[in-house]
Amino acid sequence: MNYERALECLEDFNNTINIHVYNYQEKLLQIGKKSQLLTDDLTTFKFFIDRTCRYFQEQIKGDLGYFKHGTDLIKIAVELETRRLKPRLHERCPPPRTKIRYNLEVLKSPIKL
Repeated sequence: MNYERALECLEDFNNTINIHVYNYQEKLLQIGKKSQLLTDDLTTFKFFIDRTCRYFQEQIKGDLGYFKHGTDLIKIAVELETRRLKPRLHERCPPPRTKIRYNLEVLKSPIKL
């Protein structure tokens, strides 16, 4: 289902952002140590993590919540519809065993002329 695939893609994007944020923070620490800068001197770069990344993470988190709720509703609707139609299906098409038993009984009965 395309809906479920879109949900998986959002989860993948969220994981990718989390990995990149971690790697970015590690690189900033390495840069700070090598250049002997205080982390306050790297505020321009930290702004990206503090604001931009958080914005995208929160947006994806909200989208995931929305889509997961939608997926749950679809699953409930399918289950309810299946329950509703199941009795009708059995009325139209009885289980195969019933037909076989009926045919065997017909074959066993004597032919009336």
